[in-house]
Amino acid sequence: MKKRRRLKLLNTKKLVPNAFTIGNLLCGFLSVIFASRGIFESACWLILLAILFDALDGKFARMLGTESEFGIEFDSLADVTSFGLAPSMLVYFCFFEEITFANNSWLTFFGLAICSLPVTFGAVRLARYNVMANQSESHGIKQYFTGLPIPASATVIVTFILFFIEVKPMIEQNISNEAILIIVSGTIILVSSLMISHIPYYKVSSVSAKTVKSKFFSASIVIGIVAIWFLFSFQKGAFPIALLYIFWAIVSYFGKKLLSAFTDTDDEEEITTTTN
Repeated sequence: MKKRRRLKLLNTKKLVPNAFTIGNLLCGFLSVIFASRGIFESACWLILLAILFDALDGKFARMLGTESEFGIEFDSLADVTSFGLAPSMLVYFCFFEEITFANNSWLTFFGLAICSLPVTFGAVRLARYNVMANQSESHGIKQYFTGLPIPASATVIVTFILFFIEVKPMIEQNISNEAILIIVSGTIILVSSLMISHIPYYKVSSVSAKTVKSKFFSASIVIGIVAIWFLFSFQKGAFPIALLYIFWAIVSYFGKKLLSAFTDTDDEEEITTTTN
């Protein structure tokens, strides 16, 4: 009897994180439906809700001790739908639907190629992440992701669209449609490329008070985020915060590379001088 109760309790515990994963998947599916109907703002909020469900399923799986290979694979399938396919379709219906399948075949190819990047690179990123996670289980939990996480990529795209919706009347008066498409395309290419890059992105959940105290720049980031948040509404302020997250990692990564290169050069010069 005790064994049966334990098995029932364990099965019940497994349902909790899987329920959040299902919520994540359904939000992604509904976002595609809303985007196809031109209800872009609701489609964006559904993806943001999916991001919340994605964070909760992993949190509860670790807390309840119900992590499994099935859960990891199920989570990846939900992620590629909500954070890969849904943003791709959202970008297509919001910006490229009118120019694709028109008389210009080049524009059709260009628009479809740009819209396919989030789902294609997102799938590659998730496959790589799963392989690396399996290989590094014995090394403990890392404090950073290799490449931009797919939920963060979706966040950048969604907050960009919310920002665009908020400032659309002002933008359309001063910027041509061609320029808007170039900005959109550049944003999608950048975010998609970062997903398969080797630039480390710190996990927000791994940042402790000790880490914040030991790093001076953390205080600046927090102050900057709070200032942006209060100066603008969510739709205007969220996108700059998302940009701050992705560009800070890029600047830090290449800054360290340059500093390391200069340090190595100085060391070589010192050794040469000492030898002579």
